[in-house]
Amino acid sequence: MTEPIEVGTLVDHRYRLLRQLGTGASGVTYLAEDANTDETVVVKLATRVDAEILERFHKEAEALARLRHPRIARLAGHGVHRQRPFLVTEWVQGPSLERLLREEGSLSLPVALDVAAGVAEALSAVHDAGLIHRDVKPSNVLLAGGDPHQPVLVDFGVLGELLQRSTSGSMTTQAGQLFGTPTHMAPEQVRGEATSAAADVYALGVMIHEMLVGHPPHMG
Repeated sequence: MTEPIEVGTLVDHRYRLLRQLGTGASGVTYLAEDANTDETVVVKLATRVDAEILERFHKEAEALARLRHPRIARLAGHGVHRQRPFLVTEWVQGPSLERLLREEGSLSLPVALDVAAGVAEALSAVHDAGLIHRDVKPSNVLLAGGDPHQPVLVDFGVLGELLQRSTSGSMTTQAGQLFGTPTHMAPEQVRGEATSAAADVYALGVMIHEMLVGHPPHMG
């Protein structure tokens, strides 16, 4: 694990870190200011430096560069700071769906369907680009302006490429790797088997259940 980077640091001589937003499996996210444009952005810095993390950040940057969709957080830049890879994305002002569910318990059917439709649009763009998100869950859906009708899908840190075509004609990822959040993972994903875009659809279904009932259909 590398040393934490202090708030106030100027990353890549451009992005000034304002405050820490959260910590994930591979990176720490900060709210930051772009000194060149005065735009507020989100900077994700790797928490450690090794071949796997470098490849993951590189793949995420490549994928986000290909994904231009209003329901997907836009890539604003990427690079390396003190040997640590980083990504810069647009700042979506608004709470996560996870926070809304924590406050409200559950959502009405019309609101839940609006959120689901927006996330489905984002996933359609992801799958059309030959990718799988692999970690669709409420904390990775932000509500722009606090509006449930404006969901934005974020955090592509564990995405997979649709590399292999199965005998049924559907595209799958390679087997043997386990990524995602257990409560929202499809059975084949939990087993570490090859996964297809259906795994994201399964996770979306789990999220719809969570929005309507207040909890996932299973807890582990």
